Amino acid sequence: MSDEVPFVALSSRSIAERTSAELHLLAAHVQKVERAIVELLQREDLALRSATIKELQKLDTISQSLSALTAYLDSAAPGMWAEDAVDTRLPLSRVPLRALAERLAGGCGERAAKDMPETGVCTVF
Repeated sequence: MSDEVPFVALSSRSIAERTSAELHLLAAHVQKVERAIVELLQREDLALRSATIKELQKLDTISQSLSALTAYLDSAAPGMWAEDAVDTRLPLSRVPLRALAERLAGGCGERAAKDMPETGVCTVF
């Protein structure tokens, strides 16, 4: 995303709906990662230590939290204003992932959603 964020006015309802969609997408990605890790551990016939199980449980908690936040926003969105206009320049300027910011602003996001994250910080352990 460039340094200057274009002016995009969205309603509170639209902001909640777009954020909910992103949370839903993230929850699905976390579930896929969790399944892949479990499958890898089983395939390699590695003994699951207590610490490993606790870390996998954190992934499950993240997934459940994302799903719960999605449900929360889905429930709240219909009660929000559909006609107000929120200046999203500041909030969007704080989103380091370009495609995510584009989707939140209403741009084409399906292309980028498949390949996320395309920019940002990656932590490798």
